[in-house]
Amino acid sequence: MSTLLRKTHGWLVFSFLWGYMGAQAAELNVTQPYEHGRWNLEGDAFECRLSQQLNGMARVSFVRQPGFPVLLQLQLLNTEETFNSAKVRLRKADWQPDSQSFAGQFTERGQINNFNAIFSQEAGKLLSMLQHGYWLDFELDIGGTSVQLTLANIQAKQALEEYEQCKVMMSPLTWEQARQYEVHFAPAQQVVESPKVLDYLRNMVRYIELDEQISKVLIDGHTDDVGNSAANRALSQARADEVASRMVEFGLKPEMIEIRAHGSRYPIVSNTSDAKRLNRRVTIRLIKQSEQQGE
Repeated sequence: MSTLLRKTHGWLVFSFLWGYMGAQAAELNVTQPYEHGRWNLEGDAFECRLSQQLNGMARVSFVRQPGFPVLLQLQLLNTEETFNSAKVRLRKADWQPDSQSFAGQFTERGQINNFNAIFSQEAGKLLSMLQHGYWLDFELDIGGTSVQLTLANIQAKQALEEYEQCKVMMSPLTWEQARQYEVHFAPAQQVVESPKVLDYLRNMVRYIELDEQISKVLIDGHTDDVGNSAANRALSQARADEVASRMVEFGLKPEMIEIRAHGSRYPIVSNTSDAKRLNRRVTIRLIKQSEQQGE
């Protein structure tokens, strides 16, 4: 039976065999044909996806998005069945000597969501071992049938190199991380000095360069209630101008910026509390074209 499955490329025959053997409570073992064990890369600034199909049954993908570690995803292509459980482990290639094998290491049980199994803990290690020619074994329960899928991995060097390059070119932030950010200041301070804050501003500018939907950057300056309103308005303006100038220094186009100075008019905590430092802030908010159109 396994020989027949190795020679079969489509889901139709597999479904027939699955239905037949499922009634027998049998276990299916399916190995990706060598000639089909090739990776394909899809990537842009916001996702790098290295994937291949397993006999038309499932898609295996290593996925990296900004701000998150790499994930391994196994997706069923036939939505008539769902995962009950899924586990992945490293497997030596057919031509690898046993003495050099790490087979069985880096085993992980996946998180199940209907047609998808996600492996997050060992995905980075598994990906690194693919560079040495190792394969992957998936032990699955699909609709009550035990299935072992073996992913062959040949001539992967170029695809893996392109995947690493894709990660280098990726945005340093997600939209959720970039869309709004606050810079906080000490009393009377109006200069941004923190290396951590400066790095974040640099990453925000990089995100803006990559996301063509960003049309405006709102920069709002605020203070606490110490001092008179005129002085606080001027201080909030100076703080907002400082943040804007830093972002322009990092490459942001000045015409995208809208600066507003509010003084102490909009506290987010009581100025009588120990947390009043949170009111000494500059808020940066990114506006997309769709948001402007909806105004």
